[in-house]
Amino acid sequence: MTELYPIKHEGDILTVGSGGESIVINDSRRNLYLWVDPDTAVRVDEFIDERSYLRVGNVSLPIGSWVESVPYLNVRTFDDVDEVVRFLARHVRSYLEGKTVVLTYSGGKDSTAALILTLELQKYIDFKLRVAYVYMPYLEAQRNVRFVEYVGSRLGIDVEVLEPKRRYVRKLLKWVGLPRRGNRWCTYLKVRPLRDIIRGNPDVVEGVADRVFESPKRALRLIKRLKNGFIASAKRFTPVEFMTITDVMCIVKRYGLIHPAYIDGLPRVSCTLCPYKTLYEFNVREDLEDEGLIEEVLKKEHSKGRVYSKIPLDDFLENALWRFKPAVSYRLYRIKNALRKYLSDLEVKSYREVLDMHVRSWECVGDLRRVAEKVTIKDLINKLEGVLNLVGAGSGSG
Repeated sequence: MTELYPIKHEGDILTVGSGGESIVINDSRRNLYLWVDPDTAVRVDEFIDERSYLRVGNVSLPIGSWVESVPYLNVRTFDDVDEVVRFLARHVRSYLEGKTVVLTYSGGKDSTAALILTLELQKYIDFKLRVAYVYMPYLEAQRNVRFVEYVGSRLGIDVEVLEPKRRYVRKLLKWVGLPRRGNRWCTYLKVRPLRDIIRGNPDVVEGVADRVFESPKRALRLIKRLKNGFIASAKRFTPVEFMTITDVMCIVKRYGLIHPAYIDGLPRVSCTLCPYKTLYEFNVREDLEDEGLIEEVLKKEHSKGRVYSKIPLDDFLENALWRFKPAVSYRLYRIKNALRKYLSDLEVKSYREVLDMHVRSWECVGDLRRVAEKVTIKDLINKLEGVLNLVGAGSGSG
């Protein structure tokens, strides 16, 4: 699930997050919705059993992993950028002095905040910075590359744009199909060029934009690092790992480097055909360089798959069911059909409402931070451990 985005609402704070084919909106209660088509989500809490299975009629699907999130905490870890940069300088000087930091850049809010902080850190520590972005041919919109180039221009730096071999990507698309959950071959291809730069070089420290709030599993892993004082090591530098979502959003907003995906109301920056997108995200049109190739690949996947082919082609394409393993796709297709019988009796959200929530989160982020409690990293760890132990790592309530 995506990290929960906070929104000011009638004097209170509600949060919204998405995962799998669902969205969760937390106000005074948790509200779980499932997308029955790209435009419409219906509230399905009454169909969830004690094992986090979605059951409609005689079809069931485990969705616990779709709704896992770290509970939202309205706290801040610093007041301004210079404060956090001075803090980083005190803790990472011995690791970065005289080295080369290779920062993996995605264009998303976390990596943009990490890039800004790392650049500011050069005022205090002498190190070289190399920024690399990996473009995924055929799967990714060109606007991502244009934004990366814009960021480089605004910050006065060169961002290397790398990409896997196009012939190999095309071959994988034709013979393996689009990346899907459980077979995300694109990740290996994106990581490999960066590993080639970093591997075996003792003078290189990898800069990574991991944050403790992104997921329960990551929280449990990074909490251990933070307890031991790790923001950097001999091989790894994680400048934003202790920051809240509003911390990084405010940094990005202050520097005027909000990715167009966020302005469109999307919760993440990703490839156009990322299998981890939720269905409503495909309503924001992002042009591909070879639409014909993707259409050919999808039709082949559908016709050759014994399970996929049980789903009418129009439904398979409209609901982007290639994102899931065949058995999951088929059960999800049946559940969506079954839920349509209850449409008149269920609470409904439109995709425009959800997009608007994410836009509003960016608009009100400054107001949220002004009333947020300022905490030390030690206090943050204690709060996180408290809420994770209290409500369980799988809860999405804030």
